[in-house]
Amino acid sequence: MSLAVRPRVWPVGAGPVKVLVIDIERPPLEVSALHPDGGRYAAAWLLLRRDGRPINLLKVPFAGELDALSHEQLAAHIESASADAPTGVRSAPPQGPPRQPMISVVVPSRLERRETLSRCIESLEALDYPSYELLLVDNRVRDANGSLAWLERFPSVRVVRERRPGVSAARNRGLDAAAGEIVAYIDDDVSVDPGWLGAIAARFAARPEEACVTGLILPAELETPAELRLERYYDGDGVAPRIFQPVSHRLARHARGRGIMHGAPVGQFDDDDRLLRTFSIYAAGRFGTGANMAFRSAVLRDIGGLDVRLGTGMPATGGDLHVFIRLVWQGHSLGFEPAALVHHNHHRDERTLQKQIEANGVGATALICALIEEDPRHILAMLATLPQAARSPYVQTLGTRFWTRTSPARGTPAGPDTEDQSAMSRLTRAELRGMARGPAAYWRSRRLVRKW
Repeated sequence: MSLAVRPRVWPVGAGPVKVLVIDIERPPLEVSALHPDGGRYAAAWLLLRRDGRPINLLKVPFAGELDALSHEQLAAHIESASADAPTGVRSAPPQGPPRQPMISVVVPSRLERRETLSRCIESLEALDYPSYELLLVDNRVRDANGSLAWLERFPSVRVVRERRPGVSAARNRGLDAAAGEIVAYIDDDVSVDPGWLGAIAARFAARPEEACVTGLILPAELETPAELRLERYYDGDGVAPRIFQPVSHRLARHARGRGIMHGAPVGQFDDDDRLLRTFSIYAAGRFGTGANMAFRSAVLRDIGGLDVRLGTGMPATGGDLHVFIRLVWQGHSLGFEPAALVHHNHHRDERTLQKQIEANGVGATALICALIEEDPRHILAMLATLPQAARSPYVQTLGTRFWTRTSPARGTPAGPDTEDQSAMSRLTRAELRGMARGPAAYWRSRRLVRKW
């Protein structure tokens, strides 16, 4: 799933990395280390599934001059990874046929990446689900009358237009046009697994109390250093949580009333309702991401849809995380279903990756401003989380990357490790710059919405 142009400049032995999904009932005869464009892969990321459900992500280096993992080697890795799979992972969906309600799939797009969007639509048309509609929201603010003739080869796609800027406005336009009991959102730079909608529908059927379900995101490719660096920057979670068991998120019982003084903790529960962990409601990235999320349409309409002041395309970003916090804050339960799998195309070069990380920083603090404006009680809850946040691995990693000396000693050439540390430090500084800009960006977004 790679583009024609491949800006690959890898330190020796660092990449690229092959990404595959393997159903362990039907493993391949081998996994080749040879790259189709010449050269070799340095490693393979193998998502292992049993009965269509992910159980583990296996990361295997191609050591030495090894041209392939043989069937026997692969079987040994699968056996080891299966034994290490998280407990509580279901080996099969619930008994009995799940309900298969009508689902509206909404894809907001500014139609800037035709090749990627075409692959996205092709994957949607190949879904193994009996009742769904495809809504493409044309979010071009300018040149909205440009030709869409190329979309004629996708007769199942219905195009609606939203000329207000921003992905949240586009998603709300899709919600207005949706006929489905469930509305599912993806970005235009992902492709979906054939069982994606079936997994979402089964989750909603099994957990009627859940208002929203998010899913697993795997990189479509790891062909460039920037693509792999995004995975490393977020400590292996890439652009979304990467766990392999279904879980529910809801406010912990003691978060009611005075619980705000404890930081509004969220409990993560397995399907037997056992508490697995707790975390702050403001660690919203653990709920999921807008590249792979679905809602009960009635619930999303009841809360007024997504906040149009936030989201990509507006000065402030972070719209999908905002809706997760709003739902949990109001007492709703959110689910995560790893079988709802999509593949995300990461940014392929350092410049656009840095812009993405900076935008994430903007969204983080703009989101805080939006929450406080909606409900000032968030101030107390956020203050209560500060001591815990300061001790969190994420904050400590940010500090380490920010202050780490990345220049080599005088007379010493910069090696791959030094170059990588320097790149990670630049990303951290970009994120912190974005955080500093977030409040001002939020007020600019508010002014734009008032003009509408």
